[in-house]
Amino acid sequence: MQYAKARSLIKWVMEESGVAESSARVLLDHTAGNMETSLNICRKIKALFTESTNIDLSLRALKSLADETISDFVDATMSLDKHRAF
Repeated sequence: MQYAKARSLIKWVMEESGVAESSARVLLDHTAGNMETSLNICRKIKALFTESTNIDLSLRALKSLADETISDFVDATMSLDKHRAF
């Protein structure tokens, strides 16, 4: 049962963000499976990589996205400053 739940969470992260399975695993590990935190990171990834799928992000990149506040990210994204947002 735990394996099925873990697979479902990995698939959910992949669908929400477009990341590769390895990045989805790292993201879930970093957030300890917290759905709200994971969803916030997924939304940031989607905003940065709008046309991409199977994105392979490093642990450092995922941590950066996790540590940035939503308001800072939104401000950078709205001003089309993807470099600062990332």
